[in-house]
Formats: sequence, C-alpha cells, structure tokens
Amino acid sequence: MSKELDSTWTTVRGQIVHMRKVSRKIMFMDIVSSTEDGGVGQPRRLALILKFWREPQLRERCTKGEDKLHAGDVVSCTGTWDGEEFDVEDYSVVEKWSNVSPGVAFTPEPPEISKSEETTTTVEVCKYFINTGRCDAVHCRFTHDEESIKEERRKFVTDRMERRLLVHESTFGREQIESAAKRAEVFARWIVDTYGEEYLRQGQILDVAGGRGDLGFELTVKLGYTCTIVDPRPAKLKRWQHKLLKKKKKGVGEEDMPSLPTHLQEHFDTEFFSRAGIQADEVKLVIGLHPDEATESIVDTSLRCNVPFAVIPCCVFSAIFPRKLSS
Repeated sequence: MSKELDSTWTTVRGQIVHMRKVSRKIMFMDIVSSTEDGGVGQPRRLALILKFWREPQLRERCTKGEDKLHAGDVVSCTGTWDGEEFDVEDYSVVEKWSNVSPGVAFTPEPPEISKSEETTTTVEVCKYFINTGRCDAVHCRFTHDEESIKEERRKFVTDRMERRLLVHESTFGREQIESAAKRAEVFARWIVDTYGEEYLRQGQILDVAGGRGDLGFELTVKLGYTCTIVDPRPAKLKRWQHKLLKKKKKGVGEEDMPSLPTHLQEHFDTEFFSRAGIQADEVKLVIGLHPDEATESIVDTSLRCNVPFAVIPCCVFSAIFPRKLSS
C-alpha cells in the first residue's frame, strides 16, 4: 500500500506513556500527542496498535536493536485510523528517553480505570465459590455469601451465556441457539432441509477438508446418506462416536450397522475428480464446515464442474493475506 494512493494515511507524533504487548501478533501503546496530520493541537492521549501479522517487520524492530521502543520515547508513527484507534504501519524514534534523561527511569502512565469498573471489581462474587460451593484461597478478594449462592449461580450462568452471544445472535431466542460443539449436527440438518432427502440420496456428498469427520459422521452414520470425506489428513473418530457405534451395534447387530463415510486423503482441486475416479455428475453436493484454506478451492472447483456447494467459512488467514481489511 503506497502512501500516495491511500488518502487515509496519516502521521501522529508524541511521547509513549504506556506499552502493552499482548502476544507475538499484536502490541498496544499509548502516546500523548499534540501533532496530527502535520498540524498542532492540544495534547491528547492516543491509543496505537501494532499488528505484527500485517507488518511482521515491526515485531523485531520495536523489541530489538536501535529502533527498540521504550516508554518515554518520542515517536512519529505513520498509519491509518480505525475508529478511535490508530493502526501503525511504520514508525521512527524521534527522541529517546535515555538520551534526554540518562539514568532516570520513565514512570509509565496506565489508562485510568473508570469508577464503574472499580465498583464492578469490588463487588464481584467468587466464581469458584459459585461453581463448587467453596473457595480454597487463603485471602480471596471476592465475596462468598452462602445465603445468596443459588441466585448468584443463576446470574453467573446467565451473564456468561449472554457474553458468549454474538451481536447478530441477539435477534434469536435462547432456544434457537446451539453450542459450537453441535455445529456439525446443525449444519447437517440444514443441508437436508435445504436440498431435500430425495435429491441427496440420488448420489454422494463430498465433505471437503472434513478434518476428523464430524460432519461426514452426522450425514452417514446418523442420517444414512452417502458421504465421502476429502482431506489429506487421516480420519480419526472421537470417543463419543466410538460409543455411538458400539451402542448401534448392540441395537441392530453387525449386519445392519451403518457404514462410516469413505475417506480420501486428497486435495480438492480441478484434477480431483479424475484422480479419484469420481464423475462430477454423481456428486449432488460439495460441503465444507470451516474448511480454512480449502474454501476457495471448494467454490472454484464446484463452479467449474457445475456442482452445488455449501460452505461455512471461518478463518481469514491474516498471515497469508496481510493486506486484507475488515469492511
């Protein structure tokens, strides 16, 4: 991305007053700045983000060598605004604190904690006490009220469930939301409801990048469809799947046991059908549940071979596509 072509590219300058490195992929720092876009204004505190997956060269620069960042240094950072936060693309150290005040340690200035946050922390109930009815900590700073434990437990569970809800999930009723562990079961039901039992039984379903085969297991063992898992990794049943097969074997006998999905350790691309000896018109549907990097191959190959497909994507692969921005 060139500075000339990006109209949102700007520069901020100020003294680093607080730094917080969360992981190898991201670091936060606050500066007190009085200069923005070349102008002069009142000093104000700005939140800066260094996203190392987008600008990997910054990781080594800001932690080692001549350009290592320290609290107290004056820096000039180039990047773009994302709401109230500034994404750093590049930086230069204008003035080092060690040169200005040799032998004197800079005192960091962490962000202020609001009164509402302080109040919430002081009255919080011990989560171990809520879950187990006891707390083994010698000096636990949370409350332990035995008379209200049932009510606090109900509130704790409700709050935790609400925090887990995504923004769009607030439009659904609680009975309509399933846990992530049931994603294969929910997707399998959606596939049958959408494409119909009669259509799907006319051929086979390809589960691309099926991993350990959760979705293929749902379609084949539980629902009785013909499904083939396409994944270079070997198949491996989970414990609950082994238990279910054992239970079914006791109920119906060896001869009536449902077969497991076929597993092909292959990559799914335009040459897949010829390599696997499968006719494209025999495949009624190509599916992918969080297929990661195989998502694009599913879409391209299915369109080229005129085969219906259904994909639930997940990862954005920030390291592979460092310039990909959220809308």
